[in-house]
Amino acid sequence: MRASVTPSIYPSLYDKIIINNMQPSCPVNLADMLRACVVGWKRDGEWPPKSQYTNIVAPPMPVPKPMSAAEIAAQRQRKAAAQKQMQQQKEAREKQAKEERELRERAREVARQQKEERERAAKEAREAKEKAREEKERQERAQAQEKMAQEKQQQQQRRKSDATTAHHPGAGGRRTSIAALVNEAVNNLLTRVPTAEDRERERSGSQESDENNGETKGGGKGGIRRSLQKVFSLGHGSHSSGGGGGGGHNGHGHGGQ
Repeated sequence: MRASVTPSIYPSLYDKIIINNMQPSCPVNLADMLRACVVGWKRDGEWPPKSQYTNIVAPPMPVPKPMSAAEIAAQRQRKAAAQKQMQQQKEAREKQAKEERELRERAREVARQQKEERERAAKEAREAKEKAREEKERQERAQAQEKMAQEKQQQQQRRKSDATTAHHPGAGGRRTSIAALVNEAVNNLLTRVPTAEDRERERSGSQESDENNGETKGGGKGGIRRSLQKVFSLGHGSHSSGGGGGGGHNGHGHGGQ
């Protein structure tokens, strides 16, 4: 149906769509519709369109009337006042701009000072940290040296002790036996179960004087002290006997020689 739209039906298209406001049975190309409108406008005498300004006459220019001296003076005063006001406004703007520049300069100066202060504080903190680290390292080196000196001293003492034991093989055994006797005596005293005789001594001691009471209450400590004295006496005796034995051996050795 679009192919059937030819220039011969442009007037009917114009009448149906533009004049009667009817809807076409199929879509019409815009170019064909524009041509149909031009054909209809020409038929109705509306083409080409007429200008709206063909009959307009320009108004006459107003002729300025002469001004009096008072009006001229007033105009000059108004002009001077306007210029003065503009100058004042200009000066106010310049003053405000200057104050703003000064404020920005002060703000930059304060920011620069704060930055320098932060950098100085950071530098001091770094220096303090470095000093603390150096002091710690120095203390660690001193402790290590002291520890090495102690270990060296202990090694020397052990070597001396080993040398002494090698020259006197019985001394180490006597010290060991004495320590074993002391430990055994202390353990016996601490683990000893009180007998009926001990309880009877405690009951009888509670009826005596304060001095005797103190001695009786310290019986355990006195017993420990007496036992320790006995052990040490045994140790000294064994040491003396060992020494005598050693002398005898030495004597026999000399006699053999």
